[in-house]
Amino acid sequence: MRLDAVCSAVLVHPRVLVYSAHCGTELGYASAGGERLALERCQSYPDGGLFGNDLAFCVLREAVLGVAIVAPALGCEVQAVAPGRSGWLVGFGGEGGQHIRRGQLQAVSEEISVAGPGFAACPGDSGGPLLVEVDDGLRVAGVLSASSEEQCVEGTAFFTPLWPFIPWLEEQSGFDLSPCGGTDGSWHPSADCQSSSAALLDCDTAHARYPSSTCGAAAAQDASPSYVTKQQNSTSCQSVSGRPPAITPRALGLTLSVLCAFVARSRRRFRDGAMDKRAQIM
Repeated sequence: MRLDAVCSAVLVHPRVLVYSAHCGTELGYASAGGERLALERCQSYPDGGLFGNDLAFCVLREAVLGVAIVAPALGCEVQAVAPGRSGWLVGFGGEGGQHIRRGQLQAVSEEISVAGPGFAACPGDSGGPLLVEVDDGLRVAGVLSASSEEQCVEGTAFFTPLWPFIPWLEEQSGFDLSPCGGTDGSWHPSADCQSSSAALLDCDTAHARYPSSTCGAAAAQDASPSYVTKQQNSTSCQSVSGRPPAITPRALGLTLSVLCAFVARSRRRFRDGAMDKRAQIM
């Protein structure tokens, strides 16, 4: 979702979107699919900025309905956010509109670093989601905070992990962002614990949503399509574990809703043995 003409965000609840704190909180509206949506309020994590806490959220005045939400990785799903695993940055930075760039997770600590051949974060990508694959779909692992390069040059991108901030996001927003269970890793799925990855991969949308069972039994087994159906969907979509998913602009425009508008504005450097340069990208 575009926030004013300032930055971008990813929808994690029909009324809650998250983005990068360095984009600010004085925002007038969000937009998805060309429609402007009123913001009720926005709030940044205390002292949010680069290096691990670059996170903020906005509450929409009205719920966004009919959009497949990509849930944050929680509980056992966090095991998929590990060095060596693939991750996908989705954004609208650079030229040519929306892009999907596949990289490899390098390190996971206060930040998630992603790099790889051809992997670059562009001005305009800031706030875009990092997607990882779990057993039954895709999850949001973090939001883009900074890059080692400013202008669409291959380098290392740094993401703020989302799961450590879920308790704060829920407390401050007033919404349940972890319907599959507790943020301590416990699995207690409610009826809202759904997977909708088939929609992202432009599969048979009749089976786009089904109860998630990543970390254990789903909340409503009888509402879940058969294993054969899900297997057919996965085959026809060419699972993201093999190569970048065939995600259509229309589907991602509605489901991920990630847009950014500004060019890079600053570079921050720090030393930890060797020089590691970073730049906020907006």
